[in-house]
Amino acid sequence: MFIIYVLLLCSILLFLISFINNIKSHQYDGRSEGKIISLNIVCHNERNSKVYIYYPVYEYTVAGITY
Repeated sequence: MFIIYVLLLCSILLFLISFINNIKSHQYDGRSEGKIISLNIVCHNERNSKVYIYYPVYEYTVAGITY
C-alpha cells in the first residue's frame, strides 16, 4: 500500500512540475526569428529504392541571444 502512495505522490509532483514549466514557456511575448543555415541529406539504400532523410541546420534569435 505504501508503494501506491509513493507512486501517486510522484505522479502528482511530475504533473505539477510539467504544468509550471508549461506556464513559464508561454510567458514570453517577444519576437523570435529563425533561418535555415544548411540542409544535411542522408541517403539509405532500401531494397530496390533509395530513401532520403533531410536534417535542417537552423539558428534562431530570442531576446538578442542567437542559438
